[in-house]
Formats: sequence, C-alpha cells, structure tokens
Amino acid sequence: MQSGTSPNTTNDNEVVRQAAAIARRFVGQITISSEAVAEKIASAIEAELLTEANKFRLRMPGCGDTNCQNDREKKMRPLSDGGCCDPCIESIVHALQSSGIKTRASCCGHGFRPGCIALADGREIHIARDFEESRLIDQLFTTDINGIDEHQALISGYKRMQSALEKIACLTQSTDLLWWQVDARKALGVDT
Repeated sequence: MQSGTSPNTTNDNEVVRQAAAIARRFVGQITISSEAVAEKIASAIEAELLTEANKFRLRMPGCGDTNCQNDREKKMRPLSDGGCCDPCIESIVHALQSSGIKTRASCCGHGFRPGCIALADGREIHIARDFEESRLIDQLFTTDINGIDEHQALISGYKRMQSALEKIACLTQSTDLLWWQVDARKALGVDT
C-alpha cells in the first residue's frame, strides 16, 4: 500500500469517468460546430464533476492535505528500514519501528478511508480518523470483545422475554383474566 491508488479513490474516480462518458454522449447529441469544442465542453464537465466529487469526500484531519491523492508519492518520507510512508502517519510508524516492531507497508488512507500499517508478522493496525469511524469499523464484527454474538444475544433475550410473557399471560386460562395477563397477551399478539 505504499504506492498506487486506494480502492475508494479508484471507485470514486471511476464514477467520475462514467459520469464524464455520459456527459460526452449528451454533448454529442447537441449540434456543435466542431469536435474540438465538443471535447472542451465534455472536459469542462468532467473537471466540474471531479471538483464536486472531491467536496463530498471526507478528509482525514491528520492528513490535512486536500491534494494528497495528486502527488502523494513525492511526499513519502523515508524510513530507517529503507521503506517509506505517508508524512501524516510517519510518527506512528517510527514509534512502532523504534519499539522493535517491524512494518511492511503503510497508508494514511489519504482522507478517503481508514489508514493502516501492515506489520511484518502479518497483522495490520487500522487507523480510524475519529470515534465515529472506529464505531463503524466495530459494527463489521458480530461478536463483542467477550466473544458474545450480539445478534444471537438479542434473539436469546427475545426468546426469554417471550417465555416470560407466555407464563404471565397464562394462555391456558380463558376467564377471569387479570390486567397483566391481558397486557401480556396483547404483547404476544394473542386475542383475549
């Protein structure tokens, strides 16, 4: 990940290219005196689309470089192990390496995605831009930190609640129902 384009940037740029192709087809349907003028109009539309797309991209506060994706290779910082990294995560990579933790690759995410540092032992450290992004990453996992599947825990809790309601509702009783039995039957969707 030390070089190249991040997947999100590639996808975003592909969307812009597709929109530009649509714009070119639209411009082609209009009678324009010359092919050069039509191409200039289509290029201007493509540039405007790219500008608008960049407005919607969230920038990583640590990066702070709104042109990061344009010249990021030139800005790479050399590391003591012969590798290089993005300047905005250089201190993190340096701290890891100074502590004896070897790294293989790193990327700040360039404001479009979480950053990551690939460790020599195969693990990766992901760098969320803030608390909210970290919670979004957490949602990718169905288990909590204790190994409890939250979805299964909800289903289990629902079944326990349903069982308790059925006991309270006393479904075998048909007359002289008490108010809590009536409410429990309503909660269960059972007609009284």
